[in-house]
Amino acid sequence: MMIWVSKLLKRTRSAPVLRRFVRDEDGTIILLTLVLLIPMIYVGGIAVDFMRFEARRAQLQGITDQAALATANLKQSLDAKTVIVDYFTKAGAAANLNGDPIITSGVNSREVTINSYVDIKTYFMDIASPFLGQLGDTSVLRANAVSTAVQGTGKIEVSLVLDISGSMYEDVPGTVKKRMQLVTEAAESFLDRLLDPAFKDRISVSLIPYSERVNAGPNILNALNVDSATRHDFSHCVEFDPTEYQTTVFDTTSTYKQSQPVQFNPFGYGSDREYSNSGVDQPICPRFSYEQIVPLSQNVTDLKSRVSQLKPRAGTSIFMGMKWATALLDPSFNTVVQAMPSGAIDPAFLDRPTPYEQVRGSNTQATLKYVVLLTDGTNSRSCRLADKWVDTPSELNYFARVNLDYVRRYLWNISNECSTTNPDAVFTQSPADGDGYLIAMCDAAKARGIEVFTISVTGTDTSTAAIAGREIMKTCATKPANFFASSGSNLDSIFEAISNQITELRLTQ
Repeated sequence: MMIWVSKLLKRTRSAPVLRRFVRDEDGTIILLTLVLLIPMIYVGGIAVDFMRFEARRAQLQGITDQAALATANLKQSLDAKTVIVDYFTKAGAAANLNGDPIITSGVNSREVTINSYVDIKTYFMDIASPFLGQLGDTSVLRANAVSTAVQGTGKIEVSLVLDISGSMYEDVPGTVKKRMQLVTEAAESFLDRLLDPAFKDRISVSLIPYSERVNAGPNILNALNVDSATRHDFSHCVEFDPTEYQTTVFDTTSTYKQSQPVQFNPFGYGSDREYSNSGVDQPICPRFSYEQIVPLSQNVTDLKSRVSQLKPRAGTSIFMGMKWATALLDPSFNTVVQAMPSGAIDPAFLDRPTPYEQVRGSNTQATLKYVVLLTDGTNSRSCRLADKWVDTPSELNYFARVNLDYVRRYLWNISNECSTTNPDAVFTQSPADGDGYLIAMCDAAKARGIEVFTISVTGTDTSTAAIAGREIMKTCATKPANFFASSGSNLDSIFEAISNQITELRLTQ
C-alpha cells in the first residue's frame, strides 16, 4: 500500500503536500485521549457523588444536633418529640428521622439522643453498579446521623484537689477570714452544686487534699504493692518515680516506697508555727483521717465534713496532688478500686474510672473527666531523712512525733539545713523539679482529654514567686479561660462558674 501511495505521489502535482501529510504525526494523542476520556469523566463523576453525599450528611447532622440541643435544654417546656419533629419538618427532613428519640430526664438534668438517616441516589456510581456487585447496591448511599445532647449531667468524674499547705493560714485582705476558711466554704458549696440528688449515680467526686504529700488512706495503700521495709501505720503516703509524672496511667505493678512519717516543715497551724518539738500536725504526709483521699464518692455529707476539717500544714507539692487527681480519673486505677475492701467505693462507681471513650451503639462517646486544682503558691522543696534514721519502729515512732528542725537545731546541733550534700537529710525534689513534674502531669492529662481547671489563690501578690506560680497554673489549665486568679474573697463565684461549665448544655455525641 505504501509503495502504491508513494508512486501516486510522484505522479501528481500535490505530491509534496501528500508526502508531508503521510509523515505528519500531529494529532495522534487525540486517539489516546478519546480512549481515556470516558473513564476520567466517570471517576470525576464518582467524586461528585461522594461530595453530594458528604454535603447532605453534614446538613442532616446539623439538623440533628440542633434538634438535640433544643430538646435537652432544661428551659424547653414543650413535648420533646414535638420539638424534634418540628425541627426536622421545618428543615424539610421530617422523613429522615430514624425511630423515636431516647430521652432520659431527672429533676435537674435531661439527655436526648436522636438518630436520623438520608438515602442519597448516585448518578455515576449507579452506572457501574452491575460491576460493583460485591460492594452491595451502589445506586444509593445511606448517610446516618446520631446526636446526643445533655444539660445537667451525663456520667462525669471530677477530681477536686485542694491545697492544705502552711501558707493557707494567711489572712485574706479585705476579709476577716483566712485562705483555708474561704477555700473550704467555697469547696463545700461546689460539692452541693455537683452532687445534687438529681444527679445521683451520675457524678463521682474524688477529694484530694495535699500539702507536701498526699495521704492515700489505708484502703488505697493496702491495695498497692508497698515496700515492706518502708511500711508503717502513722500515715499513708507513697513516693512516685519521676517517670510517673509523665503519664496519667497508674502503674499497679510497681512496688512503691511509703513516705516517711517525718516532720520537716516547721511552719504549721497556729502556735505550731515555730521551731519546736510540739508540731504534731506537721508531718510530710498529712496523717489525719479527714486528710485522706476520698475516691469516687457521691456522699456529699461525708465530703463536706472532711473539707470543713482541713487545716494548713507543711510544704507544697502541687504536682503530687495533680498526680493523684489524674490517677483517680485514669481507667488503669480501676484495678486498685477492685482490690479495695467491700464498701470502700460507692457501688454505683465500681466500674470507675471508666475508659476515656466508651462504645455507645455504633458510636464512641467520650467520658467527661475534670480536674479542679487549687493552690495558694508554688511547689516547695521537700526533704527526707537518710534511711538509717528511720529503719526501726522506735525511730519511726520518734520522728513521727518530734519536729525534725527541733532535733537538728537543739539535739544534733547541726547547723546546715536539708541539702543535696547532707548525709542525714537530703532533698527529694527542688521547686524547679516540682514545677517540671506539674507541667508534665498537666500535659499528660490534657492529652487524654481531661478538662483541667486551675485556681491560684495568690491575690494581687506581685512577688516573683507568686507571678511564676500563677503562670504555671495558667499553663496547666486546658485553656486560658479555665485559669482563675483569686485573692480568696471571690472563690465561691469561681467554683460556681466551674460547676456551671461541668453541667452546661452540650453535645456529647
